[in-house]
Amino acid sequence: LMAGRMSFHLGPNGEASAVGRIETGSAGDFDTFLDHDGKGAKTIWLLSPGGSVPDAISMGRSVRKRGIDTMVADYGYCASSCPLVFAGGVHRSAGKHALIGVHQISAVAKGTETWGDGISAAQQISARCVDYLVSMGVDPGSWIKAMQTPKERLYIFRLEELQALKITTGAAKT
Repeated sequence: LMAGRMSFHLGPNGEASAVGRIETGSAGDFDTFLDHDGKGAKTIWLLSPGGSVPDAISMGRSVRKRGIDTMVADYGYCASSCPLVFAGGVHRSAGKHALIGVHQISAVAKGTETWGDGISAAQQISARCVDYLVSMGVDPGSWIKAMQTPKERLYIFRLEELQALKITTGAAKT
């Protein structure tokens, strides 16, 4: 399920799910879902290996604008850019054993950029992520973990870090 493009489903009591890779265009798919089938969504349950950073930020902003909460289930997985969507939740909860992790961003080369252009692009994207996280009430120190972790690895936040860095807004759920 997580290997394919992110899909969205509305269940009972306003519980919705967002499962799969965040690809270019996923933010538009998400807004369409929230405008139609997911109009009554109150909580978005996330299960994703991440993907497109700009789409993740846009999705997080949509979540916040609509007053929706976010949740990662116990033993659920929200990694790479997925925590940016998670950060958009008005209330953000995770199961005690949820895996929420980050790593360095990477930019896809178009063939004409120099090494310096790539560094500049990465810094601009990181600055955009930090600015976004601050606007969502998340401690910007959380992004230091992303910048320190090579893109081939994943830094998994411990339960105490999720709370201390304000990635979650309440106690872990079981």
